[in-house]
Amino acid sequence: MKRLMLVVSLLAGLCAGACDPDGGSAVLAEALIGPEGGVLESPDGRVRLEVPAGALAESKRLTVAEREAVADFLPGSLFEFTPDGTEFAVPATLRVAYAAEALPAGADTSLLTLGKLIEFEGEQLVLTHGAPAVDPAKRTIAASIDGFSSHGGTAVAHIPCASFSGTITATYQPDRTIDVAWQSPLSTALVEVARLTNVVAGTPGALTPRESDYQPWIQWAAGSRTAIYPAGDDAALLYFRVRPRCGQTLGQPSAPAMVTVFGKPRLPHAPQGLRATASAHDEVTLEWTADAWADHHELERTVDGLTWKTYPRLGGQQSSFTDRGDLTAQTRYIYRIRALNSLGQSPWAQVAVNTPAPGAAPAPSGLLASAVSPTAVYLEWSVDATKVDAVEITRQSANGAPAVVTVVPNTQLNYEDTGLTPDTAWVYTLTSRRGGQPGAAASVNVATPPLPTVGGPGGSTTTTCEHFDITLSPGVAKPTVGAPALVDITIARKGGFSDGLALMVEGFCEGRLPLCEFGYMSFCADGECGAYTGIVAPGQTKTRLRVEVDFVIEGGFSTVLEIVDPAYPNCRAQLPVEVK
Repeated sequence: MKRLMLVVSLLAGLCAGACDPDGGSAVLAEALIGPEGGVLESPDGRVRLEVPAGALAESKRLTVAEREAVADFLPGSLFEFTPDGTEFAVPATLRVAYAAEALPAGADTSLLTLGKLIEFEGEQLVLTHGAPAVDPAKRTIAASIDGFSSHGGTAVAHIPCASFSGTITATYQPDRTIDVAWQSPLSTALVEVARLTNVVAGTPGALTPRESDYQPWIQWAAGSRTAIYPAGDDAALLYFRVRPRCGQTLGQPSAPAMVTVFGKPRLPHAPQGLRATASAHDEVTLEWTADAWADHHELERTVDGLTWKTYPRLGGQQSSFTDRGDLTAQTRYIYRIRALNSLGQSPWAQVAVNTPAPGAAPAPSGLLASAVSPTAVYLEWSVDATKVDAVEITRQSANGAPAVVTVVPNTQLNYEDTGLTPDTAWVYTLTSRRGGQPGAAASVNVATPPLPTVGGPGGSTTTTCEHFDITLSPGVAKPTVGAPALVDITIARKGGFSDGLALMVEGFCEGRLPLCEFGYMSFCADGECGAYTGIVAPGQTKTRLRVEVDFVIEGGFSTVLEIVDPAYPNCRAQLPVEVK
């Protein structure tokens, strides 16, 4: 079976010869780097990461550890960076030294490159970084990187074959499909797609996808062929690219082929991820993600829930607003916002926040919330420990009063709230404390998913959508080590809808104990399984999801996956996963 294993599963599999007794690689260096930039460098100078100003929005503790060389990596050149998933808004420069005696006899140093390690079908493969700069005199190699990808460690690799590349084209068809064709001089290739839906259609080139936006679409297909991608109904910018495979190395991605898809007009969705931060006693900042079909936003504020202050209309693609001037210290405000276009308006999104006393402790920053099960929410944040003693966590449902959940010390930067009601919208407010006095606060919206509706043989669940229904059987996946969970996915088209679907799994890298830390998902058809995407062609009705785990922590864990075709983002089948 072919697979592209996610990083923590891979690292766990390699721990026997490369890790501490505690389970991690030996850390060479660490550095707290913030928006002003900084340098992470090992004491012996073998690895150096230069992070420019503006690359990070907030301070992060970056670490680098050495790993035992595998695959095409030169000895002493494989390093692991954390925290995994870190992204740089401005590319950082990674520089690694290599030993001349480690090179194969007669090796051409111009073929050295920086790469990321992944695992595929039991092999260690190298996914190369772009545009490396080799300095034979100093015996170093450098390249720009956008972050620490989920593919894993970064190292110097010796590429055992000549330079290679691929080309790809994408053509939009009247039936809302995209014909994709690619060429590669080698026998196999990986085709990737980035689908940007939160954009304004008709602006080609206005947005460029990040590295993390690309997802595998077709893996290890013949070097030259064609395929059809369903465009869906929503407006989007689609980018396609191909990576040829050479031995154990994945080549540089081709120049992307971009297609603009104009969406079918619809009502805008409510603003997503609404957050409020009281940065001062008279200042509140709101942040949200705008829908592509929003022409403008309406924003209102209240204290008593009865009388609302209305603000001038905001732009349709505006994603933040700072309210200042007429706010009162130590007051609880409720904000609500909705999106509008010519077809109507979205539901309101709402959040509450408390303003602090003048000069009070600053609010927690970077507050994030994710529902890790129908009854649990995981929170994480950052604080300035020199100005904050503790953080008070409060939650509130739509129809309930605020309730204090707990108070944690300034050294604790995450919390899992359990025993919640499924299928409920919650507002969490985190208030800084100093000297026993409440300070500034930050709030965030999150919703727990419903419990699965179990019925019929195997306990199937059905999600009803506009164009089709998705039935999962069984409705809960319970994989164990060595015994993957197999979930049959049945598509029932309706109302004349006949398009094919490209199903993907989302949510496996979100929240506490995400599934990507312990296993991986693959879709199976005709006895073959391929990671990430399951194609249900026109006329077909079924595919199968395979959920596997490599090891289980003590006590197990649970999470919720979402099965969705990105072309139809509002139709999401939720699959609870229980790992024991």
